[in-house]
Amino acid sequence: LRLGGGDALELLDGCGVTARGAGSRVEGKRVGVVVEEVFRAPAPLVEVSVFQALIKGKAMDFAVQKLSEMGVRRIVPIRTRHSEVRLSSAEARSKCEKWRQSASETLKQCGYPWRTQIEDVTTLGEAGAHWVSQFHAHFVSDLRPHCVRLRLGGATRWETVDPPLKFGLWTGPEGDWSVQELEALGALGAHSV
Repeated sequence: LRLGGGDALELLDGCGVTARGAGSRVEGKRVGVVVEEVFRAPAPLVEVSVFQALIKGKAMDFAVQKLSEMGVRRIVPIRTRHSEVRLSSAEARSKCEKWRQSASETLKQCGYPWRTQIEDVTTLGEAGAHWVSQFHAHFVSDLRPHCVRLRLGGATRWETVDPPLKFGLWTGPEGDWSVQELEALGALGAHSV
């Protein structure tokens, strides 16, 4: 909104392409651009997807914003047994559009070339059935005392895997996962941490 003709600007497509140039003309909400350079960012070596249980109030909006700022590849909002948030189908669609807009705004603000994908709200079972096989490993946040701290430093069994390494992180709601949900995630191969 503050650009004038000749002002430098950067364009991002969210899929790894960045173009730098200058505004050539401004007509209302339309801007003509003279592109001077185009860059394609290398694909990330690690892709993290966060399976985020719906959380109440502005906390979910904040989580989407911060996860996008950190370069998370995808956020999958999950309905869980202990989630206090209950959304109708129309409300879920509206929230997802809002979160997608937030991810786009974060992309522009941070200049990171890869937009965080916001998937539709789904259940834990549907997410597990669809996504688990697409990742090298899954980790579930688990408040039970027997869990171990997550450490990925040093030699790992993933050193020989061609990039990108794909990890899924499952984060529960305010009331934590139910025992049945933790058992279901364990059955899918998720490591409790």
